[in-house]
Amino acid sequence: MDSKTPEAQFKLKFDGPANEIEAVTFLKSLSGVTSIVEEVNDELQTGSRLRITIKSLEKGSFIVNIGIGTFDIGAIQTFLSKLSLDTVQKIITCFVSILNLRKLLKGEKPKEIKDSGSEYQLTTNRGTIINVDKITYNIYLNNDKVNDAVGIAFEALDSDHAVTGFEVLDGQQNKLFEAVREDFEGMSQTLVSEEVNKKTITAVAVLNIYKVIFDNKYKWEFYLKGNKISANICDADFFKRIDSGEHFAKGDSMEVELQIEQIFDSAANTYINKSYQINRVIKHIPRNCQENLLFD
Repeated sequence: MDSKTPEAQFKLKFDGPANEIEAVTFLKSLSGVTSIVEEVNDELQTGSRLRITIKSLEKGSFIVNIGIGTFDIGAIQTFLSKLSLDTVQKIITCFVSILNLRKLLKGEKPKEIKDSGSEYQLTTNRGTIINVDKITYNIYLNNDKVNDAVGIAFEALDSDHAVTGFEVLDGQQNKLFEAVREDFEGMSQTLVSEEVNKKTITAVAVLNIYKVIFDNKYKWEFYLKGNKISANICDADFFKRIDSGEHFAKGDSMEVELQIEQIFDSAANTYINKSYQINRVIKHIPRNCQENLLFD
């Protein structure tokens, strides 16, 4: 039986003359919202798998209640940390900020970016000034899945002429975000990735295991030279060792072939690490073992 942690809720409101919405519009826009929230959770490295649910549909304009919590699933529950409501609120805040950026920038890059400590001050091509935290802006600019998901959601809304507006509300009906029909087309325009601003580094590294998740769909958490990271493990032989009973625990080390995706941060004028992937596990080093255990 699943046990649920407390949920934070927000609402999606589809404005229009009727208390209904085309199924295709609803499914595509909801799928886009779900993808954005899941990617934000991953980018913020919360270490938890989200449980996103539709709570109910309300009368009036088409309103959908969305709940966000986490899973605790059977035997692996000790490997999944529970999100606090504060953390879930940070996810929702980041999600809303991404929508606001897309609305104001209309798929374009800022005319000017100024570094203001923990934030960037952006100036749009229309002269509007936006203050946004650095993590949110880097997700907006560099996460292709988020970029595509926003485009899909608002392309669906733009194609359904019965939808005159779209809003995100909090649990107390306070408006967090609003877009009218005239905004939909601009918000459906996806950013064009500039591959020149991305590069991949592959190197051998020693990682200290912090969190183990025995499901190859999810990321493990490690410490790399004192910095906490999360990474997918793309080594089929490694998971065969797990299936055969190899024991792994927090505090163990692994020598790996680590692939690092980097993006260029124009404001900082340097490449920063965006994501990590383990291509091959070379050695597993139990914390109390003096000798390295070699993978064949």
